[in-house]
Amino acid sequence: MEMSPYVHLEQHNSFAEFVELLKTAGYSLRSADNGKAAPLNDVELQRLIPEGASINVVGRAEAFRSST
Repeated sequence: MEMSPYVHLEQHNSFAEFVELLKTAGYSLRSADNGKAAPLNDVELQRLIPEGASINVVGRAEAFRSST
C-alpha cells in the first residue's frame, strides 16, 4: 500500500482519518523496503515520509481473538 499524505491533501481527504481507520480495523503496517514496523500514528508516520513523497508499506489485518 502506498502511504502518501500529499494525495489525501490534494483530494481534500484526511490522512489522519485514513490512518485511524486502519488502526481501528486492526491493521498493522510494515515497511515494504525493510520489513520494520511502521507506526499507526499519523504524526509519526508522516515524519517518515518526505514532503510531497510517499512510502510503501504492507498492511496486515491482525486476527481477532475469540473471548471463548
